[in-house]
Amino acid sequence: MKKVVLSILVVIMIVTCVFAAVACSKDSYIYVVEGGSAGEDYAKEYVAAFGGEIVTFEAQKSIFMELVSGTADIGFMDVIMANYYVSAESATYSGKIEIVDAGIPDESFAVGFRKEDTYLAYKFNMALYQLQEDGKINEIAERYNLKDQLIVIEEPVAPQNADQSSWTYVQSNGFKVGYTVYAPIAFPDTKNNLIGFDVDLAKAACEKLGISISFVEINWDNKFMELNSKKIDAIWNGFTYDSDRATKVTFSSFYMKNKQVAVVKAGRKDIVKNYSEISK
Repeated sequence: MKKVVLSILVVIMIVTCVFAAVACSKDSYIYVVEGGSAGEDYAKEYVAAFGGEIVTFEAQKSIFMELVSGTADIGFMDVIMANYYVSAESATYSGKIEIVDAGIPDESFAVGFRKEDTYLAYKFNMALYQLQEDGKINEIAERYNLKDQLIVIEEPVAPQNADQSSWTYVQSNGFKVGYTVYAPIAFPDTKNNLIGFDVDLAKAACEKLGISISFVEINWDNKFMELNSKKIDAIWNGFTYDSDRATKVTFSSFYMKNKQVAVVKAGRKDIVKNYSEISK
């Protein structure tokens, strides 16, 4: 009987050690991201592979504050925004934050319209194409040091038998753009005027189309609800294309390349694992 009890105890100890080893092999890092963002999707993959937890915020800018204060370890965000805030030109977080290329695949920005609004998307695709040919997109990109991020826009083809009611509506009522504060894409200047690459591009497109424009600040987590309830007519705010989102919206032509990068407090670059390790 004693031998049986002893054997059971040995088995329990072995199982306990195995579980302890597995637990110890997992990270306990806190990942901080904008809710509903591409960065959140990648953070979920990292937590599933390596452990840790995710904290979400309404704005990407909050990621920097959490890292600098030490309440989070790793953030994932758009390289465009990360470069802006960590650059010497911005100086807001220069020397306090480091950007890490974690090997996450490149992505593309596009405008998101309601799924049924293919004709409205076409009209804006044509406007973007014409702005490219006029040199206006280059001019706007140079203003925000983003020329290297531009994607060549192909001349669009008009959809056949598409519903034109949304185009007729915005001609009469104006075009409402959903955005979040996201420098250098959409942010207030020193006089609290909304500026940024996407802001200026949307204004130029609407001027080309002869329609008025307004900007509606939204919660990024609720972007699809805001679009489908017709509070806004488009999501135009560094909106990343992916196959899941393509089932929910009609995307415009791609106009800018981007990628997700890790950001950490200065001196902590070594805690970021490469994305390729997830598949190992």
